[in-house]
Amino acid sequence: MYCTGITDVSPLSLISNLRTLDLSHCTGITDVLPLSLMSNLCSVYLSHCTGITDVPPLSKLSRLETLNLMYCTGITDVSPLSKLSRLETLNLMYCTGITDVSPLSKLSRLETLNLMYCTGITDVSPLSLISNLRTLDLSHCTGITDVLPLSLMSNLCSLYLSHCTGITDVPPLSKLSRLETLNLMYCTGITDVSPLSKLSRLETLNLMYCTGITDVSPLSLISNLRTLDLSHCTGITDVLPLSLMSNLCSVYLSHCTGITDVPPLSKLSRLETLNLMYCTGITDVSPLSKLSRLETLNLMYCTGITDVSPLSLMSNLCSLYLSHCTGITDVPPLSKLSRLETLNLMYCTGITDVSPLSLMSRLEMLDVSGCTGITDVSPLSDLSNLRTLDLSYCTGITDVSPLSEIIELANLYMIGLTSITDVSLLKKVKKLEVLYLSGCTSITDVSPLSTLSGLEKLDLRYCTGITDVSPLSTLSGLEKLDLRYCTGITDVSPLSTLSGLGKLDLSGCTGITDVSPLSTLSRLETLDLSECPGVMSDVDSLCSLRMLRELRLSRLAINDAVLRDIVVLKCLRTLDLSHCTDVTDVSPLSTVIRLEVLVLRGYTGLRSGLESLRILRLLCELC
Repeated sequence: MYCTGITDVSPLSLISNLRTLDLSHCTGITDVLPLSLMSNLCSVYLSHCTGITDVPPLSKLSRLETLNLMYCTGITDVSPLSKLSRLETLNLMYCTGITDVSPLSKLSRLETLNLMYCTGITDVSPLSLISNLRTLDLSHCTGITDVLPLSLMSNLCSLYLSHCTGITDVPPLSKLSRLETLNLMYCTGITDVSPLSKLSRLETLNLMYCTGITDVSPLSLISNLRTLDLSHCTGITDVLPLSLMSNLCSVYLSHCTGITDVPPLSKLSRLETLNLMYCTGITDVSPLSKLSRLETLNLMYCTGITDVSPLSLMSNLCSLYLSHCTGITDVPPLSKLSRLETLNLMYCTGITDVSPLSLMSRLEMLDVSGCTGITDVSPLSDLSNLRTLDLSYCTGITDVSPLSEIIELANLYMIGLTSITDVSLLKKVKKLEVLYLSGCTSITDVSPLSTLSGLEKLDLRYCTGITDVSPLSTLSGLEKLDLRYCTGITDVSPLSTLSGLGKLDLSGCTGITDVSPLSTLSRLETLDLSECPGVMSDVDSLCSLRMLRELRLSRLAINDAVLRDIVVLKCLRTLDLSHCTDVTDVSPLSTVIRLEVLVLRGYTGLRSGLESLRILRLLCELC
């Protein structure tokens, strides 16, 4: 995989016992003729090998069981594949050149066929002859309008037709007696689901964004249904028929804004997951208290809810999402949820007191970001199992010292807490792995962070009060560091000891002039120096960073000479040189063969070299 320098695979034909060969993303390969000699191959993966257009050599692989040609957009004729008599799995996803699938009808052993995004296909009738087919994916095949041929595929267990917007008539699907999974997401032309009522074995049904559906009563006859997704079916107002579907375990009704009455859902005694996000018409959740098996409940953006006391009876609840339920002011009832592990109260601006939450001994994740009414976080110190805490934009909080008692805390987000000046409390939080302090403009001293040996991600962007980053030099496990717009920083030499750093963002650090110390960061893959006007000639010192995959140098005073130095970074996938107006010739970039994204926006001085970029076969974005 991703061995883009390989162009000749003929030597591999000498490996006589090879059973599995993965050449995915080897974009230099155009000729697969040598593979025809590898008679023992059972599995071949050639996805994203866009240079392959001719597949007849593959027809010689008589033992082949799995073939992946995903994104081989040059393939137009699949008739040679008809000779692969043992083939069980075939992936032709995004092979947009294919229009005729009739040759595939001869693949008698085929069980799984993926034709996603094969937009040239209009006739699927030949597929009805593949008697053993169990799984068929035709998602995004927008040319398909007639599913009648599919009615003959009696062994089909899983069928995916999402985004097939031309489909309006589903009666033929009623013949698929063994169907267990059906995805009709975004089939906006469907209005009548009554034919689906005959699918007695169906367990999973996805009708997301089928906005033409108004009546779901026929679905009540599908007795084995376990998962039902009606999200964004805005035409649905009555969920009474769902009350008869006693085996339902998961129901998704998010954005069904016409739903106001939830008592029928109380009959679903086996329900474990319920999503009512953005059902803004719901005001009373008391019927949900009868769902004794419910483990996950999503009521995000249900702004009509003011009373959560009925939820206190849901003893098995593990995850509760109440984000943006601005009508909620009183959370004591939630303290009864003894098994709760995840609680999201993001932007519940009416909440001022979090002390009731201190009783939730199993809580592992708590999000109260944007709850501007909260001023005291001391009750949270009792949450001994808490691993993730988000206090971002809780601007009323000035003292976070109580958090030092939460010994299991691994992820802490305190974005935009402009009143916080002292982070010394963090010295005690020894298990911290992720820390976000971006926008905490009052912080000036980061020395307390030096003891956090397990820290992997640190975000200090827009912390304009920080001038000295030397305390960070001890964070040997740090993998990602964001110092964007920390305009007080002038010296980055302390960062040179961060040997494990993979991503570093210094964009907008206008005080930096010397980046040569960064040349020791041998594992660095992403570096952003955009809008650092003080960084000029020493950019060439970064040429030792041979692992670099993404480099952003927007608005730097880079000239042609510096650009010629940069091209030694052969692993580069993304290069941003926007508004580097001193560059006149980009032809040296033609040697960076792995380049996929090149940003040259604002190149007012560019005079030559664009034509030479034509040889960059992987380049997919030039702007």
